[in-house]
Amino acid sequence: AVVSTQSTGTNNLRQKRIMLLKHCLVLAVLADSFFVSCLPMQNPSWALISVDLYNTDNGVLNKGSAAGVPIVTAVRTDDHSKSAFGTICDEHFDDHAGELLCQHLGYKKLLSWGNVDGNGDYISKSELVTAGVSTVVNDPNCSAGSTSLMTCNPVLMDHVCDAGKSVWIECDKSSSTWTFTGYGALIKMDEGDTRPQIGGNEGLALTYVFNGQNHLNGFICDDGFNDRAADLTCQEMGFKSAESYGTHGEKAYVPDSVLQMMNLKVVIDYLKCEDTDLRVTDCSHRIMENNCGLSDSIWVKCRK
Repeated sequence: AVVSTQSTGTNNLRQKRIMLLKHCLVLAVLADSFFVSCLPMQNPSWALISVDLYNTDNGVLNKGSAAGVPIVTAVRTDDHSKSAFGTICDEHFDDHAGELLCQHLGYKKLLSWGNVDGNGDYISKSELVTAGVSTVVNDPNCSAGSTSLMTCNPVLMDHVCDAGKSVWIECDKSSSTWTFTGYGALIKMDEGDTRPQIGGNEGLALTYVFNGQNHLNGFICDDGFNDRAADLTCQEMGFKSAESYGTHGEKAYVPDSVLQMMNLKVVIDYLKCEDTDLRVTDCSHRIMENNCGLSDSIWVKCRK
């Protein structure tokens, strides 16, 4: 379920209200709204919050491809500092679950799937065992009536599957459905803060993309980013123009450890804005396919 609470009145434009829902996580801050997303679960102590496809290249773990081993992140609903990182078991996996998983990742359809015992090209069983990665999802439990990953009812944290039973999938890379829909806020942490603060005129530019079913928050890579892009970024959030901008690697508004715990990553690359572009979403850009790290993420300081 996705719940949105809209701010009203011009004085509340950048004043956000957090909804605290039992067994739910605040996953995304979108424009004037907080979106709270809950994945149903059969283990009420754990919530599934993200999934990415991983593969290895000369022993180095990479993510972001349209094919690989889905590795999910789950957190304790009663203590979000406790998390688990693991794979999906193949015992109850089927084509329908694969289709929904590809759609959740921004692709229209599934091409094929199997387990790492049968195909270790993406990640081998020995690599999973060496890394200490076990199964987190033992049954995705996507019924015929499930229309998105959000409507499945996964069985989590039973650890009954061997690592070789971990699922790999291949999605149709030519059918990406992600859309760049704008910025959410600038985020930063000052001394003494325990979580990122939202609503100021400077910080990491938190943006969001949408694939028709799911919203995903993340950052913009510095590749191609220019003065016009910075001005439009500030104007998107109600400011006149940009005073300065740079990368997270040059100035860290939020510690890496916090960004990693929030599972935030770069989602937009090669954002190139021309003088004729009126909104940042009008600029040319590339979604979800990049080799950028958190250090390449853009921050801006806007003129009030």
